[in-house]
Amino acid sequence: MNKNKPMIGKNVKLGKRIVWGNNIVIGDNVEIGNDVQILNNAVIGQLPFKSKILTRQSKVLLKTIISDRVIIGSNVVIYRGCKIGANSIISDLVAMRENCTIGRNCTIGTGVTINLGAVIKDKVRIMNSSHITSDTVIEEGVFISLLVGTTNDNKMGRSAYPMKGIHIKKGASIGAGATFLPNITVGENAVVAAGSVVTKNVPDNKFVLGVPARVIKDTPQDLK
Repeated sequence: MNKNKPMIGKNVKLGKRIVWGNNIVIGDNVEIGNDVQILNNAVIGQLPFKSKILTRQSKVLLKTIISDRVIIGSNVVIYRGCKIGANSIISDLVAMRENCTIGRNCTIGTGVTINLGAVIKDKVRIMNSSHITSDTVIEEGVFISLLVGTTNDNKMGRSAYPMKGIHIKKGASIGAGATFLPNITVGENAVVAAGSVVTKNVPDNKFVLGVPARVIKDTPQDLK
């Protein structure tokens, strides 16, 4: 541990050989593993603010856990109850809302936003400035390119609607700038081409393209 001193809350457990940047805030009920690097201005264990205008607020907040050998970039904000698996990289300017889970060996690119309750499993790569909506599930080995948008509200906040994130299954690949309507499932080893607008489920092992996206062919072997 170097000489920089973070602001540390209550009930915090710190591992060995943590490298601290400047101006770091660690909230209450946080556990940080060994050999973790935390860069300048990061906030871990942030309590969500309360407001009557928010559509959703988490009622139960779990412990925040940062596993061994995680790297957390500058100006990252990780809310209370998030869990990050070993060897993952959380790049600069990432924002994770409460109770999200990121698996082992993941890469989360600069400026990615992850909303509450999202589950991202092992070996997932999400590139810069993509948005992962609430309650999304992303299975192992998925690749998501930059500027991908996922949604969970068909009513666009105008009336009551049961919000449903998307489900991207194992080994799927998502091209740059693709957009997903709520409650979509993308099948195993499927490919969504850049710029596509996905309005219905994508079958396993299929390549989809267009606005709206439609099946063009089977997934090529070199993309599986």
